[in-house]
Amino acid sequence: MIDISEIKFIKDLNMLRDLNLLRNPIQELPDYRLLIIYRVPRLKELDRKKIDVKEKVRVFIFRVTYERA
Repeated sequence: MIDISEIKFIKDLNMLRDLNLLRNPIQELPDYRLLIIYRVPRLKELDRKKIDVKEKVRVFIFRVTYERA
């Protein structure tokens, strides 16, 4: 079973900037990149791919939608 809530164990790591979840079952979740960037907003790179401005905007839109629900 895949559970995004496991991210709670790393979200408060203030020095965490790069995170590699390649080959992790969490990648099977829909929009997992958005969810991870949303939960750990200080990340600069996820899965060896830089987080670009477009993704940050998508996360912002996701956050606004998610918090209204």
